[in-house]
Amino acid sequence: MSFSINGLHKREGASPAAPAAGRRRLIRWGVIFGVWLVVALLFSSQGIFYFRLRGEAIAWGDVFLRLCGILTWAAMTPFIFWVSHRWPIARKGWPRTLLAHGLAILVVLPVDIGSFLLMNEFLFHAIVWNGNPPLWEKFVRLTAESFGFSIYYYLGVVGICHALDYYDGMRERELSASQLEARLSEARLQLLRTQLQPHFLFNTLHTISALLHEDARAADRMISRLSDLLRLTLDKSEEQEVTLREELEFLDPYVAIERTRFNDRLTVIEDIAPEALDARVPSMLLQPLVENAVRHGIGARSGAGRIEIRARRDNGRLALEVRDDGNGLPNGRQGVQTGVGLGNTRARLRQLYGEDHRFELADAPGGGLKVTIEIPFREPVPTSEGG
Repeated sequence: MSFSINGLHKREGASPAAPAAGRRRLIRWGVIFGVWLVVALLFSSQGIFYFRLRGEAIAWGDVFLRLCGILTWAAMTPFIFWVSHRWPIARKGWPRTLLAHGLAILVVLPVDIGSFLLMNEFLFHAIVWNGNPPLWEKFVRLTAESFGFSIYYYLGVVGICHALDYYDGMRERELSASQLEARLSEARLQLLRTQLQPHFLFNTLHTISALLHEDARAADRMISRLSDLLRLTLDKSEEQEVTLREELEFLDPYVAIERTRFNDRLTVIEDIAPEALDARVPSMLLQPLVENAVRHGIGARSGAGRIEIRARRDNGRLALEVRDDGNGLPNGRQGVQTGVGLGNTRARLRQLYGEDHRFELADAPGGGLKVTIEIPFREPVPTSEGG
């Protein structure tokens, strides 16, 4: 018969976490048997001090008999754990549980008394019987004398088993809640992305539709750029964070589309510190910011316009800035802040970083709108080739 501390046997095809779980079980069993050993040594030491205090010679047979008696319970602990896992103490089914533990005691008690008696008779001779009664009578006497202590030990082991099970269950519930929260967060982020993609796609298709009647070649160039943009979008569809370098590569075809749309009236300047290129940022972070700058900065007038994108590392944080030279914040400041692009950007930053981020809209010095974002500076986690 084989026993497991959590009542579960290892199966073929187990998850990669199985070896770690096996190590934890071995460590736990080591601790349990270590505790039994400490208890056994304490009981043995008690016998030694008893003889010392009375000024008598140490009866080493009695000392070793105490030691082996406790270690017998250590050897029976896996069986008691198995019974406790198979029939846990609970409100439902308690008659069957009571019967199972009663039968287990009828197994454990003879093993405890019998091993104690046999070790005394054939090894240590620590207990001397008046009249030297037969072995079965000695067994009955010891059972009557030790029954209470045996029940105490048995219930103690059952209680420890249930305490460990309760702790394991609490850890599993915490882990499940954490995983559920992570999946919910991922679903929310994915929803925000699915709202962003149709938004800029609709605007681009609308521009292409208008250009078809005015400049077919320009419309063709926009379709080509849109194809590049959609390919990059699909390649990164499952990633919530990418490097800033990848985000800028994604932004390039979008900027090319907008340049075609505005007949090269649009100038985009990138001022990116080299050390910031490997920072992880939310995917599709810059596109809605640039789109907002185009829409409210360049699109609102007939002349040329400029958009500046800056990024730098500052005291363990990534500072991003998108600035245009348009009209700045509108009256009331509601149109910019509640748009689909900026609204989703704000929500995604909150979902990914909680309070550990900064997202700010302000009038830029000299005119225009400045969007400032600060997030923790995190580099990609290296992955092994075999992983």
